[in-house]
Amino acid sequence: MKFWNLTPVGDWNSFTENTVTQNRTHGNAHEILTMAASSLIHDAKGNIVTNSLGHAYQWDTDNHMTSANIPTGSSSGTEGTHSYTYDALGRRVSKTVGSTTTVFVCSTNPIPFSQDAGQVIAEYPAGTTATTPTEKYAYATYIDEPILKTGTGGTAYYHRNQQFSITALTDAAGTIIERYTYTAYGLPTILNPTATTTIATSTVNNPYQYTARRLDNETTLNYFRARYYDSVLGRFIGRDPLGYIDGESLYPAYFAPGELDPTGQCPPALCSNWPPIPPPVDWDYMSTCVKKCTQKNGRLRENCRNWCRKEARDASRDKGAIPNCEFEFSVELKLILQKMKDRLKACCKSGEWRTYGNACYGYAACINAINLSSPNYEIDTHGGKLWWGGGGVVDQGYLITDRFGNQLYVHANPRGLGLCPTFRVDCYPSSFIWE
Repeated sequence: MKFWNLTPVGDWNSFTENTVTQNRTHGNAHEILTMAASSLIHDAKGNIVTNSLGHAYQWDTDNHMTSANIPTGSSSGTEGTHSYTYDALGRRVSKTVGSTTTVFVCSTNPIPFSQDAGQVIAEYPAGTTATTPTEKYAYATYIDEPILKTGTGGTAYYHRNQQFSITALTDAAGTIIERYTYTAYGLPTILNPTATTTIATSTVNNPYQYTARRLDNETTLNYFRARYYDSVLGRFIGRDPLGYIDGESLYPAYFAPGELDPTGQCPPALCSNWPPIPPPVDWDYMSTCVKKCTQKNGRLRENCRNWCRKEARDASRDKGAIPNCEFEFSVELKLILQKMKDRLKACCKSGEWRTYGNACYGYAACINAINLSSPNYEIDTHGGKLWWGGGGVVDQGYLITDRFGNQLYVHANPRGLGLCPTFRVDCYPSSFIWE
C-alpha cells in the first residue's frame, strides 16, 4: 500500500509504502531539500544538480539537462556519464549513453505552449546512415499516442489507457509481448505477458511508457520536452519555464494522477485559457483607419492593414474597458481591477478626465485614491515613471505583481498626434507581454 501526505500546493510532506514512511522537507520555492536522511542540491535557477542518490546533473543556460552522472553502485540508472544535445528549437536531438550516441529524427508537431514540439519518428546510432534507422515510430492524432514501433524485437503495437500511458505491447498476431503498470505518479513496472514476473527493462527496447513520454533508462527520468520528470520524486527536477500558471509551486506534477502534460509546462486541462487573448479590435476605428490609409497610399497594402489593426486594438483598449484577462488572477488582483474600473467611471462622470470622441482619457493620478496595500502583491512605481516603448517616451504608472507572478500595469501614456494622454490597464503573466 502507498500513501501520500500532500501540502495544498502538491509537495509531498511524506510518502508511506508498506508501513515505511519517508519524510521530506521543502524550501521557500517548494524545492525539495531533504528526503529522509538524504539532501538534494539545486542550482540558482532551481534545477536539481545532485539528487538523493548522488546522481549529478548539469544544465545549460536554457535549463536543458546536458549531462547526467550516475555514480558507481547506484541503486538505479546506468553507471557512468551520459550526455544530451538539443537543437535551436529546444528539441532533444541526441543522447550518449556510455560510448553509444543515439540520434533522434523529430517531426514538428505544434501543440499548446510549444509550437515547435518534437515528435520522434525514428532513431539511429551516430555515424550510421539516417536512411536505415534502428527504431521507427508511428502515431495517432495526439502527439504522445504511439501506435506501433519497428526495430528491436520486430514490430510491436501499443495499447494505452485513458492517460495515454502504455499498458501493453502486442505483436502482429495480437500476442502480448509485455505489460506495464504504474504508481499514481508514474513509477513503472514492466511485466511478462502473463503479468506474473517483473522485467528490469523492455525486451523490445520500448521507451514510451508513462503518459507515453520517453523514459531514459540510464537516468530513470522521463523526458517531457521542456523538463525532465522524476517518478520517484513525483515531480519535475526543474522549474516550470512558464511560471505559476498551473499552481503555486513550480515543481509538482499537476497532471498526476489522471491528466496530461506533453510539454512539461502545464496540463492543457488547467491552462486552456493561457496565454491571454489580446484586446478585441475596435472595428469602427479599424474601418476609418483603413479608409484613410487607402486614400493616402492609393491602394490597400498588407502592412497598412496590420498597422490599422494594431491601432484599432489600442483604441479598443483605451476606451476605459478593463481587458478580459483569460488566465486566472488572484483574488487581490481581481479586486484591484474592479476598483480601477469603478474609479475610471467615477473620474469620467466627475469631469476629472477629458474625453476625445468615444474614449475617456486621463492621468494615472486619477487612481491614486485606491488603496493598493496588501501582503499578497507588490507595487513597483519606479519613481512614478516607467520607460515604455521606443523614442524615449516616459510612461507614468504602476506595475503590480501578485503572488502568482501575474502582473497588472496601470499607466497614462502620451499617444502623440496632439491627443490627450490615455489611461490604460494591461494585464499579463510576467513572462508574456503584448506588443
